[in-house]
Amino acid sequence: MSDLTGKSDICQYEGMNSTEATETMANLAKSLIEDSRYDDETGRYTVPQGWTYLGCGAYRVVLLAPDGYVYKVQHDTDNNWQENLDEWEAYQLWAAKVLELSNGTIRLAKAVELFTDSNVIVMEYEPRAANVMWYGVGWRNRFCSPEVGKAIKAIAKETEITDFQGDNVYFNTKGEIVIVDYAC
Repeated sequence: MSDLTGKSDICQYEGMNSTEATETMANLAKSLIEDSRYDDETGRYTVPQGWTYLGCGAYRVVLLAPDGYVYKVQHDTDNNWQENLDEWEAYQLWAAKVLELSNGTIRLAKAVELFTDSNVIVMEYEPRAANVMWYGVGWRNRFCSPEVGKAIKAIAKETEITDFQGDNVYFNTKGEIVIVDYAC
Protein backbone atom coordinates (compact mmCIF):
# COMPACT_ATOMS: atom_id res chain seq x y z
CA MET A 1 0.00 0.00 0.00
CA SER A 2 2.79 2.44 0.77
CA ASP A 3 5.28 4.01 -1.59
CA LEU A 4 7.60 4.42 1.39
CA THR A 5 8.58 0.77 1.75
CA GLY A 6 12.32 0.57 1.40
CA LYS A 7 12.78 4.34 1.31
CA SER A 8 15.47 4.40 3.99
CA ASP A 9 16.28 8.11 3.84
CA ILE A 10 13.25 8.96 6.01
CA CYS A 11 13.63 6.02 8.36
CA GLN A 12 14.99 7.83 11.41
CA TYR A 13 13.74 5.44 14.05
CA GLU A 14 15.87 2.51 15.16
CA GLY A 15 14.25 -0.83 14.38
CA MET A 16 11.39 0.61 12.27
CA ASN A 17 10.83 0.30 8.56
CA SER A 18 9.91 3.40 6.58
CA THR A 19 6.16 2.84 6.79
CA GLU A 20 6.31 2.38 10.57
CA ALA A 21 8.45 5.50 10.91
CA THR A 22 5.99 7.49 8.78
CA GLU A 23 3.05 6.23 10.81
CA THR A 24 4.90 7.32 13.95
CA MET A 25 5.35 10.78 12.40
CA ALA A 26 1.64 10.86 11.47
CA ASN A 27 0.67 10.09 15.07
CA LEU A 28 3.11 12.74 16.28
CA ALA A 29 1.63 15.29 13.85
CA LYS A 30 -1.87 14.49 15.14
CA SER A 31 -0.75 14.87 18.77
CA LEU A 32 0.97 18.19 17.97
CA ILE A 33 -2.32 19.61 16.73
CA GLU A 34 -4.35 18.13 19.56
CA ASP A 35 -1.89 19.35 22.20
CA SER A 36 -0.95 22.66 20.59
CA ARG A 37 -2.51 25.96 21.15
CA TYR A 38 -3.85 27.99 18.32
CA ASP A 39 -2.33 31.48 18.50
CA ASP A 40 -5.06 34.02 17.70
CA GLU A 41 -2.48 36.77 17.09
CA THR A 42 -0.53 34.90 14.43
CA GLY A 43 -3.41 32.74 13.21
CA ARG A 44 -1.16 29.69 13.44
CA TYR A 45 -0.61 26.59 15.48
CA THR A 46 2.61 26.50 17.49
CA VAL A 47 4.77 23.54 16.48
CA PRO A 48 8.11 22.33 17.86
CA GLN A 49 11.50 22.93 16.33
CA GLY A 50 12.08 20.90 13.18
CA TRP A 51 8.43 21.09 12.13
CA THR A 52 7.03 23.83 9.87
CA TYR A 53 3.46 25.07 9.96
CA LEU A 54 2.34 25.33 6.31
CA GLY A 55 -1.29 26.32 6.75
CA CYS A 56 -4.68 25.64 8.15
CA GLY A 57 -8.09 25.29 6.60
CA ALA A 58 -11.50 24.94 8.15
CA TYR A 59 -11.00 21.22 8.79
CA ARG A 60 -7.29 20.44 8.48
CA VAL A 61 -3.87 21.65 9.59
CA VAL A 62 -0.87 21.14 7.29
CA LEU A 63 2.60 20.53 8.70
CA LEU A 64 5.97 19.87 7.09
CA ALA A 65 7.76 17.29 9.22
CA PRO A 66 11.48 16.83 9.77
CA ASP A 67 11.31 13.80 7.44
CA GLY A 68 10.46 16.12 4.52
CA TYR A 69 6.89 14.95 4.05
CA VAL A 70 3.69 16.94 4.50
CA TYR A 71 1.25 15.71 7.13
CA LYS A 72 -2.34 16.92 6.83
CA VAL A 73 -4.07 16.46 10.17
CA GLN A 74 -7.84 16.54 10.20
CA HIS A 75 -8.79 18.53 13.29
CA ASP A 76 -12.55 18.58 12.70
CA THR A 77 -13.60 14.94 12.52
CA ASP A 78 -17.33 15.60 12.96
CA ASN A 79 -17.86 16.55 9.31
CA ASN A 80 -17.88 14.81 5.97
CA TRP A 81 -16.42 17.76 4.05
CA GLN A 82 -12.79 17.77 2.96
CA GLU A 83 -11.78 14.66 4.81
CA ASN A 84 -8.36 13.11 4.41
CA LEU A 85 -10.07 9.93 3.23
CA ASP A 86 -11.71 11.97 0.43
CA GLU A 87 -8.33 13.35 -0.59
CA TRP A 88 -6.77 9.89 -0.61
CA GLU A 89 -9.58 8.54 -2.79
CA ALA A 90 -9.42 11.59 -5.07
CA TYR A 91 -5.72 10.95 -5.69
CA GLN A 92 -6.44 7.35 -6.64
CA LEU A 93 -9.30 8.39 -8.95
CA TRP A 94 -8.07 11.61 -10.53
CA ALA A 95 -4.25 11.76 -10.70
CA ALA A 96 -4.05 10.31 -14.22
CA LYS A 97 -7.15 12.21 -15.40
CA VAL A 98 -5.71 15.58 -14.30
CA LEU A 99 -2.55 14.92 -16.32
CA GLU A 100 -4.65 13.91 -19.32
CA LEU A 101 -7.00 16.93 -19.14
CA SER A 102 -4.08 19.35 -18.83
CA ASN A 103 -1.91 17.71 -21.50
CA GLY A 104 0.62 16.92 -18.80
CA THR A 105 0.97 20.52 -17.59
CA ILE A 106 -0.82 20.14 -14.23
CA ARG A 107 -0.53 17.33 -11.72
CA LEU A 108 -1.69 16.40 -8.26
CA ALA A 109 0.81 16.42 -5.41
CA LYS A 110 1.50 12.78 -4.63
CA ALA A 111 -0.51 11.28 -1.80
CA VAL A 112 1.86 8.77 -0.21
CA GLU A 113 -0.08 7.20 2.66
CA LEU A 114 -3.33 7.50 4.64
CA PHE A 115 -3.46 6.55 8.29
CA THR A 116 -7.12 6.15 9.17
CA ASP A 117 -6.54 5.60 12.89
CA SER A 118 -4.99 9.04 13.32
CA ASN A 119 -6.85 10.58 10.35
CA VAL A 120 -3.63 11.91 8.83
CA ILE A 121 -2.67 11.88 5.15
CA VAL A 122 1.00 11.98 4.14
CA MET A 123 1.96 13.78 0.93
CA GLU A 124 5.10 14.72 -0.91
CA TYR A 125 6.23 18.27 -0.22
CA GLU A 126 5.85 20.70 -3.11
CA PRO A 127 7.57 24.01 -2.27
CA ARG A 128 5.66 27.00 -3.64
CA ALA A 129 7.42 29.32 -6.09
CA ALA A 130 4.60 31.42 -7.58
CA ASN A 131 0.84 31.65 -7.80
CA VAL A 132 -1.02 30.31 -10.81
CA MET A 133 -4.03 32.56 -10.29
CA TRP A 134 -5.02 35.87 -8.80
CA TYR A 135 -8.34 37.08 -7.49
CA GLY A 136 -10.12 39.67 -9.56
CA VAL A 137 -13.29 41.68 -9.24
CA GLY A 138 -16.19 39.68 -7.83
CA TRP A 139 -13.92 36.78 -6.78
CA ARG A 140 -13.38 35.72 -10.40
CA ASN A 141 -10.13 33.86 -10.74
CA ARG A 142 -7.63 35.21 -13.24
CA PHE A 143 -5.10 32.66 -14.39
CA CYS A 144 -1.47 33.22 -15.36
CA SER A 145 -2.35 32.22 -18.93
CA PRO A 146 -5.47 31.33 -20.94
CA GLU A 147 -4.13 27.78 -21.40
CA VAL A 148 -3.83 27.23 -17.65
CA GLY A 149 -7.32 28.66 -17.12
CA LYS A 150 -8.74 26.34 -19.74
CA ALA A 151 -7.02 23.30 -18.19
CA ILE A 152 -8.20 24.18 -14.65
CA LYS A 153 -11.77 24.63 -15.90
CA ALA A 154 -11.62 21.23 -17.67
CA ILE A 155 -10.32 19.59 -14.49
CA ALA A 156 -13.14 21.18 -12.44
CA LYS A 157 -15.73 20.01 -14.96
CA GLU A 158 -14.47 16.44 -15.42
CA THR A 159 -13.39 15.59 -11.84
CA GLU A 160 -14.71 16.35 -8.37
CA ILE A 161 -11.78 18.69 -7.70
CA THR A 162 -13.13 22.22 -7.54
CA ASP A 163 -11.37 24.20 -4.78
CA PHE A 164 -8.91 26.00 -7.05
CA GLN A 165 -7.96 28.93 -4.87
CA GLY A 166 -4.43 30.32 -4.65
CA ASP A 167 -3.18 28.17 -1.78
CA ASN A 168 -4.33 24.94 -3.41
CA VAL A 169 -2.76 25.22 -6.87
CA TYR A 170 0.55 26.90 -7.72
CA PHE A 171 3.89 26.66 -9.49
CA ASN A 172 6.38 24.60 -7.51
CA THR A 173 10.11 25.37 -7.47
CA LYS A 174 10.61 23.14 -10.54
CA GLY A 175 8.19 25.31 -12.54
CA GLU A 176 5.45 22.64 -12.54
CA ILE A 177 1.83 23.48 -11.81
CA VAL A 178 0.73 21.33 -8.91
CA ILE A 179 -2.57 20.92 -7.07
CA VAL A 180 -1.79 20.33 -3.40
CA ASP A 181 -5.32 20.24 -1.99
CA TYR A 182 -7.85 18.14 -3.83
CA ALA A 183 -10.20 16.99 -1.08
CA CYS A 184 -13.65 17.24 -2.58
